Amino acid sequence: MPGWKDLGNDPSEPVNDDPADSIEMKKIGARREVAARNVRVQAWGIPDLTSILAGDDPQKLIVRRQTDYWQRANKLTLLGILKGVLADNVANDAGDLVRITGASIVDTDIIEAAYLMGDRADKFKTIWMHSKQMKALKLADLIDYVPPSEQGGPLIPYYMGLRAVIDDDIPVAAGVYTAFTFKDKAILWNELPAIPRAGRWSSTASRARAMAAASPKWPPAGISSRMCPAPASSMRRRRVSLRPMPSWRWRRTGTARRRASST
Repeated sequence: MPGWKDLGNDPSEPVNDDPADSIEMKKIGARREVAARNVRVQAWGIPDLTSILAGDDPQKLIVRRQTDYWQRANKLTLLGILKGVLADNVANDAGDLVRITGASIVDTDIIEAAYLMGDRADKFKTIWMHSKQMKALKLADLIDYVPPSEQGGPLIPYYMGLRAVIDDDIPVAAGVYTAFTFKDKAILWNELPAIPRAGRWSSTASRARAMAAASPKWPPAGISSRMCPAPASSMRRRRVSLRPMPSWRWRRTGTARRRASST
């Protein structure tokens, strides 16, 4: 994926009236990030007799529920990527993007986590957390609610100025809950058309078929995928292959690392 480097820190030039004095034109550099293309597919089949016995059309139900299905599937894929990114950070950078509280979450934890980014601590916009963490913060009266733009909609929860997104699919291991904080454009999204292959149906009975495919790219900003190309026969990767540390690596721009998220 092509992109642009920063303008750098070259000192500005003084201005004078000498027409022979010219300023050297600087260039803006280009860079390339490697993104993993996650080609996903799912299929549903309905025996012809089902519609007759049920008195309804289950195929229409499948079509209506596909949007919610792909939202859940894409979320789990994103969580797999984030686990891999953080595993790389712990293994190769001493976990300098990870804040371990060692106890229940309190109001100072988000400050400690944000300032792992130094003077960019105020760039964070969103926090993605488990309902157990949200419960602890609510009991401590640390959640603010902002009315939505549309009248009558649900109030939007904020925690220390961060838009709070609550999700019980957040990683939990041995009673330890993870929360992710994001700045704008930390996760990029681009969806390409995918054409599913025919076949691999488990039944030869008369069956109405519904098949859907998605081919999103999820490049975390400033991070390259290390998943090497493989023969077509082995390109069917599962979400678990996104999680290991070797799948991801920070890209360096000068001496600074662009960081996508912290926990």
